[in-house]
Amino acid sequence: MQLQKLFAVGQLALSAAALLTLSNSTYAQSGSGGDADPIDEIVVTGERLDAGYLAEQASVGLGFETEIALVPQSIQVVSRRLIDDLRPDTLSDIVSVTGGTSSPRNSVEPFSSFKLRGFTVSQTVVDGIRNTNALNIQSEGLASIEQVEVLRGPGGAVFGLSSPGGVINVVTKKPLTTGRMEASAGFGNFDQRHATIDVTGPLTSDGSLRARVVGAYEERDSFVDFVSVERVQFNPSIEWQHSSGTVLRYQADYRERQGLRYISLPLEGTLINTDAFELPFSLFTGEPGQGDTESDAWVHTLVAEKASDGPDVTRVFARYTDTAYDQPSVAPAGVQEDGRTLDRRFNRFTEDQEEIIVGAQIVRELDLGRFKPIVSAGIDYADWTYDSDFFRGSVAPLDLLNPVYGAPIEGLFLLASSRDQFEQLGGYLQGLIEIGDDLTMLVGARVDRLDNQTQSFRSGASASTTDTEVSPRFGVSWEVAPGVVPYASYAETFEANPNFGFVRSPDGAPFGPQTGRQWEVGVKLASFGGLTSTLSLFDIELSNVLTPDPADPFFRVPTGEQRSRGVELINTWQPIESFTVLASYAYTDAEVTEDNVIEAGTPLDNVSEHSGRIWARYARKLGQDWVTGFTGGWTYNSSAFIGIGSELEVPSYDVLELGVFVRRGAFQVDVKVDNLTDEDYLLRGAFGGNGVVPGDQRRVLATFAWSP
Repeated sequence: MQLQKLFAVGQLALSAAALLTLSNSTYAQSGSGGDADPIDEIVVTGERLDAGYLAEQASVGLGFETEIALVPQSIQVVSRRLIDDLRPDTLSDIVSVTGGTSSPRNSVEPFSSFKLRGFTVSQTVVDGIRNTNALNIQSEGLASIEQVEVLRGPGGAVFGLSSPGGVINVVTKKPLTTGRMEASAGFGNFDQRHATIDVTGPLTSDGSLRARVVGAYEERDSFVDFVSVERVQFNPSIEWQHSSGTVLRYQADYRERQGLRYISLPLEGTLINTDAFELPFSLFTGEPGQGDTESDAWVHTLVAEKASDGPDVTRVFARYTDTAYDQPSVAPAGVQEDGRTLDRRFNRFTEDQEEIIVGAQIVRELDLGRFKPIVSAGIDYADWTYDSDFFRGSVAPLDLLNPVYGAPIEGLFLLASSRDQFEQLGGYLQGLIEIGDDLTMLVGARVDRLDNQTQSFRSGASASTTDTEVSPRFGVSWEVAPGVVPYASYAETFEANPNFGFVRSPDGAPFGPQTGRQWEVGVKLASFGGLTSTLSLFDIELSNVLTPDPADPFFRVPTGEQRSRGVELINTWQPIESFTVLASYAYTDAEVTEDNVIEAGTPLDNVSEHSGRIWARYARKLGQDWVTGFTGGWTYNSSAFIGIGSELEVPSYDVLELGVFVRRGAFQVDVKVDNLTDEDYLLRGAFGGNGVVPGDQRRVLATFAWSP
């Protein structure tokens, strides 16, 4: 409660400063009669000693790049400069700096989904092209990221399938016309070692042919006994520009991850029965000899585009993704009556995913006399195939207070073998219209035809469904005073329901998609005295959620509904050129509104009602050659229920991070400490509320970088 009050006071202080600065700025401008400064929603900033640290434009949810302030929806952009300062381990670490995220993953988990506005985001968009990315089983590929664009709320009008919580567009590094090489190496506790290299430049004297190669390698142990992680990324690209202005670009992205599969800790000794004993967060409930989880993926992207002066662009693209995943794991199966003996079972998933996406986009600024709307249109086709085999076996129980490992895996058999195939053909039309100097409208819609097929290789049974979905979007923003832009918007989206063998419909057919809609109102304040703010209020409804069939609870039917309402306040403050603060607060009320089993009003799982984040960076020049400074952050999440309908909650937690850096010319050394005070805390519930996942213990990372 004290932390909530402290954070609330901080937010009120920032808001008061914004209003005070706004009133002074408006008075000064009205008195001088001069033109107002342009509106820039700068969500991610850095000290101005580093060029390129500010990020003011985005393309997510639009199909073309424009100023964020023109878009009637909450959007934040995380630049590469900030990513380098964060030294993130996962994509959710990057997104969380903008605030409002929940249900994050720790550093040893192979999956990387998280929640925005109460709903899971497990798919990403890369360079404006959607990745289906089943189960998000690709390893994190952070080395090739140029910036991350966060669109809060539905983005289906452009991308089709997406979460109602938001869309994450990862903008990758592209070949440059000037030669450059960057490299870094680092080490930390838990025997962590990593290295990255980024080389780019022209291959011809005129610069028409250029290339780039990004590579990264990391290996480390972890705070969990026996669990280590090894990751590799290789990202080559080549680009050719014709004299007409047409650019042809090919990118490949290879990712590999290997390490023991970490599941969770049992409830006993963490949330219940803690008077008898408390489990160390380092406890591994699996078997060291169970076999490593391995994933590898190749992504090939080919893009041809021609850009003209202004926003006009024509783009044709194709992407092929091939992902293989092998996941052997010893999973908890409940605690015996003695309260200390954990029953376990052996599971093994082997999964292969292939996806082909092709499409075309066109953006034109039309001259209609008084109005000059920017119109974007696109069409795309996706064919996604997902093959999975599920093996089950037995393994001896584990004494939680005196664990003895080495139990063999016995009785292995094939439980399920299936193929899911998904075809989507869609198109969209969208317009951004500036009416006068103050009013901007965004209107668009997308239509998709979805063919979903599922087949069991064991039984030979197969079934299919076909759905057509329309996703409209409209909004308006109005500059009521210099630098003050209220906005309102409405958007819809849809995403696939799971079609795994253990989640089945009564007739065996695939489930139709979940559909979501959002109303959002807010206000964006431009940079007054270095302070920029976005305040948004949202209301999201999700329909066609799976719920047990009243006729037979073994089956599921898509008749459930969920809702999330809330407020988000995101501030960036740069009072002087060398000091930057990002502060955010989110209130999220996410609950079940209709279900065949769960009572209406039941909170959704792993969603904190209150969450906040503060991050700061300070840099100072020392003479002509030296720059030194620090970074620091504080993250807070209130308690969250570990499962829908569960009465157990992971307690609220707050963690601190601190970093220092010294740079001279092209060389920089930085040291970053996550979980500075080495707090023991729980991130979220797992396994439907039957387990809990702890957060990382204190991690120290020293990095030596060369960036001329």
